[in-house]
Amino acid sequence: MKEQQSRIYYFDIMKAFAILAVVITHVAGSSWYHIVDVENVAAKGFDKVGFIASTIWLGLAKCGVPIFLMTSGALLLQKSYSIKQIYKRIGLLAVSLVIMLMVYEITVLLCDAESSQLSVINVLRNTMTDLLLGTGPTYSWYLYTLIGIYIILPILKVYVDAVNEQIYRYTLLIIWIVSSVIPFVMLIIPADISMSVKMLLMGTNSFSGFVGYFLLGYYFEKYGLRLPERILAILGVLGIGIATYLVVMNPGTMEDYMRYYMPGVVIYGVAMYVLIRRLAQRLQDTKICGVLSDLGTKTLGIYMLHMPVVMVLDKYIDLNNYCTVNLIWEVPAFSFAVLIITYIIVCIMRLIPGVQRVV
Repeated sequence: MKEQQSRIYYFDIMKAFAILAVVITHVAGSSWYHIVDVENVAAKGFDKVGFIASTIWLGLAKCGVPIFLMTSGALLLQKSYSIKQIYKRIGLLAVSLVIMLMVYEITVLLCDAESSQLSVINVLRNTMTDLLLGTGPTYSWYLYTLIGIYIILPILKVYVDAVNEQIYRYTLLIIWIVSSVIPFVMLIIPADISMSVKMLLMGTNSFSGFVGYFLLGYYFEKYGLRLPERILAILGVLGIGIATYLVVMNPGTMEDYMRYYMPGVVIYGVAMYVLIRRLAQRLQDTKICGVLSDLGTKTLGIYMLHMPVVMVLDKYIDLNNYCTVNLIWEVPAFSFAVLIITYIIVCIMRLIPGVQRVV
């Protein structure tokens, strides 16, 4: 029992680190997209210093989602679930998705110059439109992905229990090639290469990459990864360093080289997962463990609500009207503020009966 509790503790600590990284990603991303916005560039010119600063923060925080997905795989694939349990969990996630979309739409209307548009009818209409047509906020993709993974979870469970380590590695290699290497090759193929070659390489889907993270988490729990921490750190720095360099040198590519399934981000995400896992195991017997593990148990609610908090704070603080040098410290400071405020909101919401299961 003691071992089981310790494992829960260090996974919760890992989730705490991951949610901070996710918040930093979205705070830095808000500034990043503002800097590269065509109208902003036309009015003020291209802010290269701010672009580099926000890109670096984006890169450093890109490990958040991979850690979440690998942690989920490590936890969920250890157990067996009935179809009824799967449906129940999918239903709870669907409720969480609706709440997230509804809170987002309320925030949009409140932050709009014409806040008089805020009404129950408008909120419900916009929420249903977002849900049915996929027109909601970009960060909602994560809950859609989780629902998709839960749908195929029984199949994944049967598979990982049936195969040996060699077949498991082969599967991960195929997923890596299909979902990571091929999309990267697509980005660097010269424009004059035959379109037929490009079409041949386009038979891929990013969802397979997210399933790959899910399977990787369980692989590390079942078989481990015997690499020195120094080598892991070097690989992680090289992975995200190259991705960051490619984005900085090619602003017109937007965030292509930093998508979660790109090779550099995958290498960085895996390295950070293993390193933070080892750090979390060391922290679980310290005084800070209670704070971090409690934060880790509320990451779903924080993910759902952090962007509305960003939007409200940005309306009054206006992070985009910055002195570019200050982005170096403004991004983490703003992110910590968002994390703390959202954590308090989630704690209050969880006092409402029944809400704890969906927030």
